[in-house]
Amino acid sequence: GLFLVSSSGGTPTPLTQPGKEGMTHRLPHFLPDGDRLLFFSGNAPTDEGNSLLAIDLRTKAITTVAQENSGAQLAPPSHLAFIRDGNLMVQPIDLSSLKTTGEAVPIAEGVTFNQNRWAGQFTFSATGLLVFQAGQSRQLGRLTWFDLEGKSLGVVGEPAPIIGMSISPDGKRAAAQLLNPSGSDIWIYDLARGLPTRFTFAKTGTFYSAPLWSPNGREIAFANSSIGEILVKAADGSSSDRVVYTGPSANREPDSWSPDGSLLSVRMQSGTSYDEW
Repeated sequence: GLFLVSSSGGTPTPLTQPGKEGMTHRLPHFLPDGDRLLFFSGNAPTDEGNSLLAIDLRTKAITTVAQENSGAQLAPPSHLAFIRDGNLMVQPIDLSSLKTTGEAVPIAEGVTFNQNRWAGQFTFSATGLLVFQAGQSRQLGRLTWFDLEGKSLGVVGEPAPIIGMSISPDGKRAAAQLLNPSGSDIWIYDLARGLPTRFTFAKTGTFYSAPLWSPNGREIAFANSSIGEILVKAADGSSSDRVVYTGPSANREPDSWSPDGSLLSVRMQSGTSYDEW
């Protein structure tokens, strides 16, 4: 939930309380009158109940503003701004009733968006000037071999938006998480030839992450962090994805296989901390 604290310091006091396990309130944004606060309420990244809410700080009454999978800000003088499918959208809003009117229209494409935090990288000045970070500005990486003394031994493949990887037990392949404009997929690199092969095929807004090879190298466990699933799939791509766990928290990733391949150690978020299961 959200907390309120005096600008001069003091003890924070609870302002909102999420209604169920796994739900979060975040991304607060004061409206111009200073008496009402816009914020995001969500569970998994694309949960049907995710929404933009507003609370009146005087009465503590909470109003639903819109059903969106993104935090929002007010674009002066009277538009709601949020991310939808990677685009920054604006929609007219009546500030007295906090009801949106008309259709949402895009004003910037490919805006950087952290789906697990529902946070778009944009902001408006008081005069309506927009600043945003473009999605393609994410840093490119490259798989690179080093010896144990830190000397570079060579590179694998071309630069790509790689944010996580795992080497197969035989050392011949690597499973890597690569960002795309609306999510991320797992790709398999042949470490000798440097060629990547796509392993997962994410729908728009889906993030496949944390690939982890089984001890025998025949399967790969990974997470669908959009809806909180742990999946397993044959490493050669011959089988479909198999869901082995799902639950209320979206932030969970496989950390380790047991030697016999029958168990997975999984890191799960609960509130603001993580536990191992």
